Amino acid sequence: MKKIITILIVLISLSACFQSPYEGFSYGGDFYYKRITFGDGERYPHKNEYIVSYFQFKDKNGNLIENNKLRIPQGSFMNNFDKLRNETLQDALKLMSGGDSVHFIFSAKDILRPNISGIDTIYAEVKMFAVYSDEEYKKVLADFEKWNQTEDKYEKKLLKKYLFKNKIKTEPDEEGLYFILLKDGKGKNPEVGNVAYIHYKGYFLDGTEFDNTYTREPLEYRIGEKDQVIKGFELAIPKMNKGAKAKLIIPSYLAFGKNGSSSGIVPPNTTLIYEVELVKIL
Repeated sequence: MKKIITILIVLISLSACFQSPYEGFSYGGDFYYKRITFGDGERYPHKNEYIVSYFQFKDKNGNLIENNKLRIPQGSFMNNFDKLRNETLQDALKLMSGGDSVHFIFSAKDILRPNISGIDTIYAEVKMFAVYSDEEYKKVLADFEKWNQTEDKYEKKLLKKYLFKNKIKTEPDEEGLYFILLKDGKGKNPEVGNVAYIHYKGYFLDGTEFDNTYTREPLEYRIGEKDQVIKGFELAIPKMNKGAKAKLIIPSYLAFGKNGSSSGIVPPNTTLIYEVELVKIL
């Protein structure tokens, strides 16, 4: 009896050690978690499988964290589970099957890129849409590619209609970018290695605004460094000087492509319109 009591005391002590400091959250090892909804999926992700999921990362004040600060992009995407290359996130996702929604609390070092300071804790909202075996994934991918080919033709039709309706006679450059200078600036154009500060408004072809940096700080990126901005920006900004404004018509293959934006705001195969201003060059 005494031995049983001793074991119980040890177990209670261990439980207290691992008790979550976050109300409603359970301790998961390197993270804390709270289940929001249970789906009807029966497969949990493992090696050589694929997941379709949605990620959103916030700081302790509820502010959305910029993608360029994260090891894992936000938004909806399909990914090989092995290639997430983040053991903490993999361990967290192993708790989820198709249809589950879970909120996680991570240490910032496990989610943020190195050298990002000022954030200690990451609050994540994760939705697991599906888990696929390799064979199932190949079939889904084949079906998606057929859909994409149809959507590509439709995108070109919409772009042609937009150009005609708005009487735009500017020809695209060799990459397919439509660059329309609205206002010339002063001084030299930015060169490789310069840091450009850009304000912009982004629109869909129907005129709906989907993004606007004038409500926050300008976008900052280093000219010549890949994967910081969409390809259309990489092509357009070096054509501008400080203070210049331009209208860009960017086909999807120079923007967010066949998958759409990681945030889910821009759908797949979507041509975008940007009004861009080069505010500063350093």
